Amino acid sequence: MTRRALALLPLLTFALAAWAQQSPEIRGVWADRTSLVTREEICATLRTIAEANFNTVHVNVWSRGYPLWLSEVFRRETGIDVDPGFGGRDVLWEAIEEAQAVGIVVGPWFEYGFGGGWSGYRPGTGGRGPIFDAHPEWLACTRSGEVRFPIAGGGDLFWMAHTRPEV
Repeated sequence: MTRRALALLPLLTFALAAWAQQSPEIRGVWADRTSLVTREEICATLRTIAEANFNTVHVNVWSRGYPLWLSEVFRRETGIDVDPGFGGRDVLWEAIEEAQAVGIVVGPWFEYGFGGGWSGYRPGTGGRGPIFDAHPEWLACTRSGEVRFPIAGGGDLFWMAHTRPEV
């Protein structure tokens, strides 16, 4: 290392320390659909998270092929605007409101990413989920043409084809 580089090292160390002090520490945890069933459960879950000294919660907003927020896009594509199991509630909005009350930041968490449906959860659908009832061409498949992907614990997961721009 040259003398010039050695002379810059304390300045670099100081700059990195100053930057680290400006960046808030993120202490996050996930909240899945089982802790979002009612507004009261959301409130209790977020109080417990805050008491455990977390400052961020990643809320499950896409689960089993349905949004857990009032989605205009999903309604346009399927005629359904939110997971029917949640009775028309905007779970994400409820979580944001309750999280703000206890000083927690909410981040969305998409369960399974491109998972568009699960055979074990299909109220009012044809079996693969409402997105695939409306758009069967959006189903991902293997090279052999298989569209169902068995998952541990039972049932099949159906994935959206990430190669389709519409998805």
